[in-house]
Amino acid sequence: MFEVRLDKKVHSWSGSIEVGVTTCDPDTLESPLPSSATEFRRDSWIMSGSSVLRDGRSVSENYGSDLDKLEEGDRVGVLKTSNGDLIFFVNGVRNAILLLYCHFLMRVSCF
Repeated sequence: MFEVRLDKKVHSWSGSIEVGVTTCDPDTLESPLPSSATEFRRDSWIMSGSSVLRDGRSVSENYGSDLDKLEEGDRVGVLKTSNGDLIFFVNGVRNAILLLYCHFLMRVSCF
């Protein structure tokens, strides 16, 4: 599982924390990187707010916990299982399993 903890929240920021995976090798991505993870347009699965996007398009609304409501000290993470399922976590609590192209994710590395 990949997990991050919010150490400090900037209240003047307008946007959302975003977490997810991509099968694109970071060494091959164009520079500069997009300013938002939701701008990845290929081989990516991103949770932003309470939505999940695949390749920049919404595939699930009201998926689980709203990342926009996270506070300092909260944690958000993502896990790719051996079956290729993606599971997003907030403060160690699992949101629903998100089956996204599971056979494809079983065979590739995610970053």
